[in-house]
Amino acid sequence: MANNLATVDECALRVLVTVVSTAIPGQCVIDGGSKTFSSDATVGLGTFGLIPDRPWTPVKFNEEHGYVKIDTPATIGEKVWVIPSHVCATVNMHDEIAYGRGGQVEGTWKVAARGRVR
Repeated sequence: MANNLATVDECALRVLVTVVSTAIPGQCVIDGGSKTFSSDATVGLGTFGLIPDRPWTPVKFNEEHGYVKIDTPATIGEKVWVIPSHVCATVNMHDEIAYGRGGQVEGTWKVAARGRVR
């Protein structure tokens, strides 16, 4: 089934999270959940985002944490980038987002429509 999704290089928004647990073999826990990313799964895949530089898959969220299936070791405190499955909801849940290029933050934008849903 073709999802007609953007390529990794076409995805402009990523969220930086931290690995907070490696207690269960084959899984790590990150400090971003449905309040960071939304609870919307990737269409046709049933996952909750993409970790572009590792063979890891976010498979479940609670409000504050994400549960990630891992095929390579994770380290507590490690930072990883996640491309969210639903960028609109991700942006809407934050007051401010940072922007940059080449791994360098260049500034921030206030999310002007935050809280404007009626």
